[in-house]
Amino acid sequence: MSSLDVFGWVGHDLGGAAIKAAVARGGFAVVYRARHRVFGADVALKCLELKPDLDKGERRRFLRLFLGEARAMYRLARLTASVVQPLNFGAERAPKGQWAPWLMLEWLDGCALADELTRRAEEGLGGMPLGDAMALLSPIAEALALAHAEGIAHRDVTPGQVHLIWF
Repeated sequence: MSSLDVFGWVGHDLGGAAIKAAVARGGFAVVYRARHRVFGADVALKCLELKPDLDKGERRRFLRLFLGEARAMYRLARLTASVVQPLNFGAERAPKGQWAPWLMLEWLDGCALADELTRRAEEGLGGMPLGDAMALLSPIAEALALAHAEGIAHRDVTPGQVHLIWF
């Protein structure tokens, strides 16, 4: 089992998807790659990692906040292809016993901008040419403008949160 799989979800089903691997762990969540059983497509499952001693009221509050995030993503994904599409939402006890709110998202092939910038630095390529950087950042700026017009503030726009998709 991967050390990223703090919930023990690998090998189990969640939200109609068979979880294959834990792929990333951030400050508040673990992301899993799973295979949706009905759609036959890969999906991402973002599981919130909360303190185990939360009482019922605090769990309800976190679930309400997370649901608000999911609804905001859904609204924005309807307005632009630059926002990842949420597919399902819920909260369940994980195999290791933790209460885990989760959000199912479309799977994006590619990499985080942070990883691409690291690769470029390691290969001595330096920064991106201005035209390439503008082409990359333009859809992000447009998506953020749409979010702001909807009264939504992202609050965590970093190169690790920007996903590059290769065609």
